[in-house]
Amino acid sequence: MNAKESANGIIVNVANRDKTDSYVPPAMVSLVILAYIIIMLRYYALTIESFDGALSLSQMFDIMSIFVIGMALVLSIFYLLTARNIKHMRRESTLRCLLADYAEAMGADVRNLRRMDSEIRRQEGVGSYRIRKIALVLPAALGTGSLFFLDLQVYGAGMMILCWALSLIAIFAVAPALTTAPRAHEKRTLPFYEEFNRMAPCIGMYSAGFERVIGVRSFLLFTAISALTAGLFLPVWAFMTFNDMNRHFMEQWYFEDSVIRSLRRAFA
Repeated sequence: MNAKESANGIIVNVANRDKTDSYVPPAMVSLVILAYIIIMLRYYALTIESFDGALSLSQMFDIMSIFVIGMALVLSIFYLLTARNIKHMRRESTLRCLLADYAEAMGADVRNLRRMDSEIRRQEGVGSYRIRKIALVLPAALGTGSLFFLDLQVYGAGMMILCWALSLIAIFAVAPALTTAPRAHEKRTLPFYEEFNRMAPCIGMYSAGFERVIGVRSFLLFTAISALTAGLFLPVWAFMTFNDMNRHFMEQWYFEDSVIRSLRRAFA
């Protein structure tokens, strides 16, 4: 592939980023958080009201229905977040290859870039983020599983403990990869862009610096807070993870825009 073909590929790749790198407005996520909190508060209110005796079939159905709706809401956020991350990583993988192709066509030694890209692909391909499928199936599984309890005479306290345990299962099934994925992705890819920026002047290109913008997120700490708040911290957790990827997108777009400007000047 010659330099012009590689440049055209880079321009097309960046032009399609709106289809993969979906910037999610914080206000939109905040509305979902509010809806989740309202649903779960209603769930806890119904459960507390039933502490004085065994639950009727209708009460159990109402309580479990509200719980499953709340969990489905927050897990759908995690699912969309994971799907967005995967789309971004696929596009970025193609972009890294095109950047290396362009640098090579311009006479640069890209062996180090190729090695870094290969290592990034290997690490991000492990497991292929199967957690996305778990996040999709888990709400339905929780709802189906709850039906088995409708034939039992369960007290409100027991129902709350049951749903609290199911919430923890959902957290441990879905959240670990999502909590650390944005920072891990940034950590893997940053050396590649630093190396490309180092050789950019040698191939007549100016590219903006690519800085680390995502802080450390502790899965264990977030789990503990979620447990202490009876699951009400879950949507806040999702919001923070959404915002991490938003910040990463903005930083990468700044770098990509500088590359596009240099290519247009070179082939004007």
